[in-house]
Amino acid sequence: MQVPVVLRSMRRAVVLVTLIAAAMVAVSFFTPSQRAASQLFTLEQIKSYPFPNELTASASGERIAWAFNERGKRNVWVAEGPDFKARRLTNY
Repeated sequence: MQVPVVLRSMRRAVVLVTLIAAAMVAVSFFTPSQRAASQLFTLEQIKSYPFPNELTASASGERIAWAFNERGKRNVWVAEGPDFKARRLTNY
């Protein structure tokens, strides 16, 4: 069965419009204003971001402990089950 020429033209138009719309969306993600917005923080701010590390648990899993690095100062935190409410052991 032969597809009428009008339908083929409409399909091509729909595909073309879809590709143009997709290209416009893709280009909008790389505008200069968005690139500038991604540079609103400094390297020092990234390096000083607080983060937990050295997570460990007891053999039974009832207690966990971790070090929390905050502004270059590492403090030890623990939590005990069943509620695992965190509490700081050191204060630097």
